[in-house]
Amino acid sequence: MKVKKRFLSSKEKRWANIRIVLIFLFLLSYGCLYIHLQNKLVLLGYSINKAMREKEDLSKKIESLKQEIASLKSPSSLEKKAKALGLIEGNPEQVVKVGKSYVDKW
Repeated sequence: MKVKKRFLSSKEKRWANIRIVLIFLFLLSYGCLYIHLQNKLVLLGYSINKAMREKEDLSKKIESLKQEIASLKSPSSLEKKAKALGLIEGNPEQVVKVGKSYVDKW
């Protein structure tokens, strides 16, 4: 039994080469897209990490400012500042008491 060898015509060779090139281009494009997306993912992770650190820093700063406000509003601190300004304690007749709602505005 003889086996016939079949040769590809030039047109068939051309289409075979075109298919190989198209498959290669598809795989190359897919690889580039994959690398691009992985890079974006890493950069997004860095951005999230930076934002979280910034949030923690701002939270610490807010807490320290709240403590500073509390210390500045304390009666002993106010008394020291008043004495430093040369103010003296008034007589009981000179003291005017204001309602709580007026004080809360400050």
